[in-house]
Amino acid sequence: MPAHARLPAWATRCGFLAAYVAMAFAGRATIIDGQALSLVWPAAGIAVLWFLRPRKQQEWVLDVALLALATLAVNRLTGATLELALIAVVANVGQAAVAAHVLRRRTPELWGVGGRTTFSTTVGLSALLTAALAGSLVGTSAGSLGLALFTDLAGWQSSLLWWGRNLTGILAVTCLVHLVAHRLRFGPELTPAASVRTWSRVPELAMLVVLSLAGYLSAFLQHGMPIAFPLLGLSAWVGLRFSPVVAVAHSIGCGTVAVTLTLHDSGPFTAVGNLEVEAALTQLFVAAVVVVALSLATIRQEREVALARLRWTENVSTARAELWRAVAESTAEGLVVVSADGSIATANDAARALMSRSRTGPVSRVQDLDLLDLDGHRLDARHHPLLSAGADESVGAHDLVVVNADHTARFLSATATGLANIAPYGEGPGAVLLLRDVSEERERRDQLADFASVVAHDLRNPLTALRGWLDIGRDLAGDDPVDPPELQLALGRALEASVRMGALIDDLLADARSEGQQIEPEVLDLLPLVRDAAALHGIADEVVAAHVPAVLADPAMVRQLLHNLVGNAVKYVEPGVVPRIVVAGHAEDGHVVVDISDNGIGVPADQREAIFDKFHRAHAQRAEFSGTGLGLSICRTIVARHGGTIAVLDGPGGAGSTFRITLPAAPADVPAAITAEVTAEVRRLRVSA
Repeated sequence: MPAHARLPAWATRCGFLAAYVAMAFAGRATIIDGQALSLVWPAAGIAVLWFLRPRKQQEWVLDVALLALATLAVNRLTGATLELALIAVVANVGQAAVAAHVLRRRTPELWGVGGRTTFSTTVGLSALLTAALAGSLVGTSAGSLGLALFTDLAGWQSSLLWWGRNLTGILAVTCLVHLVAHRLRFGPELTPAASVRTWSRVPELAMLVVLSLAGYLSAFLQHGMPIAFPLLGLSAWVGLRFSPVVAVAHSIGCGTVAVTLTLHDSGPFTAVGNLEVEAALTQLFVAAVVVVALSLATIRQEREVALARLRWTENVSTARAELWRAVAESTAEGLVVVSADGSIATANDAARALMSRSRTGPVSRVQDLDLLDLDGHRLDARHHPLLSAGADESVGAHDLVVVNADHTARFLSATATGLANIAPYGEGPGAVLLLRDVSEERERRDQLADFASVVAHDLRNPLTALRGWLDIGRDLAGDDPVDPPELQLALGRALEASVRMGALIDDLLADARSEGQQIEPEVLDLLPLVRDAAALHGIADEVVAAHVPAVLADPAMVRQLLHNLVGNAVKYVEPGVVPRIVVAGHAEDGHVVVDISDNGIGVPADQREAIFDKFHRAHAQRAEFSGTGLGLSICRTIVARHGGTIAVLDGPGGAGSTFRITLPAAPADVPAAITAEVTAEVRRLRVSA
């Protein structure tokens, strides 16, 4: 927020007005004998800052009027004719308006325009130079035209003087006032270390002042010797060693000495013999001093700020790297960074410990690990799940088997996140791997599955007996007309409950088998299996099937998978609707994608992930749709164990559901109608752990 925003608008306006009047009187005090124009015009810089202040339209009109009245009054009070005073009014107003407009357009981030920067950057300095050139040219053009039309003072010499003094006034005063005010408002732009270095240079600054005073007095106390421009070396000194504020202040101080001595007919520019040209050359010299000093100071400060930011960034990066290194080493999970070809760039202690116990011993590449899938198939580099993550991509958790040196097996859950670049551990893309030993978890899960299997098996026999006796009881109750109807109703409900418990037990057994049963893959034609499942549910004539490529999968598990999907299609339809199933499939990247669509009630979009969780039912609130909530969980387990995926989508035309599953494709040279010999050959391909 600009400093002047804390003051009332009238106080800010009065401050600018007072500063402008003071600078205008100071400038008019340098009128050359016998001439109408002053040698300097510092009020030009104050006017630009005044007009740079944001304001409303009516405030703009007021500021223009105040600037015009102040210019007219100062010129008339210092002896200017009415014509010359009016010309000055037009020139100063136009000059300030153009320069301020250029600054607002070129540097919207400038303090006073809407941002917080100042002229201590190369962007700000270039904008100031452009604004000073544009404004001074407009002012000079207006002034020269007025002199030509209403006075006899026109000439190229007066135009050159007008341009030179206004250019210097805008550059020097605008820059110095803005830099000082910005520093007072926001503090130094440099880092604390740079500020300390600035204070340590006070003796050097004192030496610079002494040498500058001696140099300028030596150059401007003699006549006719063109030795002024070597003094720019002093400007280079202050620019390369001090801040922009010091550089501009030094330049204005040196310029004041040059202007004062030139005004007293002394110095190298007096050899020209024309007062106006002498004054113009002095102004251009002062402008060159300001530009050289400020440019070098700006470049040096930007370099220091950039180096300070770079050092800060390096320190922060180092601290973050140490933090993440400590986090990586302290975690129990293995973290590995690999390049695109699988080379291990770095790994934490947990990962090194996991990999060192492998049967292959310590390895330098991930694919050199002896990894198997859950069914004992060895994973080769072409289908390695840990190497399939591209840049900015991720590979979800894969359960893998690592064979230890003692021929025991460990189960790992591995995820991979692609990296566009693995620097600083290497060059090019790669991935970060997270390895977690889940052997104990799988052991506990297997124990739980075994328990569920035993419990389900033990419950089946008494439930079968219960169902039989209930059937007999209901038959006997129906034959005895003296029994009340309530007995028939109660026995019927008991029978229904036993049927539901039996269904739950069947699902528990199927769930246990899907997780623990050994996979025996065969080449399967899915369409006959779909029709068998449809026939079991009484809709054999309601299946529409297109060609589906053969798959390599366990027959019993696939039958269970299709039985559940077809059963859901039959169950979840509106009353009176005949269930209908459409099956289609195609090969894709070594898998077969199968779509099984129905005309049922569909699955809400917000439950299409949750329905695959155990005991979750999407339509539990509707009594007519009963179930255990295990069917789709079993489907997901079966598909995942085959290395595939399952998802639910909208049905054709937005009605019903489409279950999309992927299963491994059968070898291209194996026919769908497999023989016993082919099945045996496929099984022989399995690799034992």
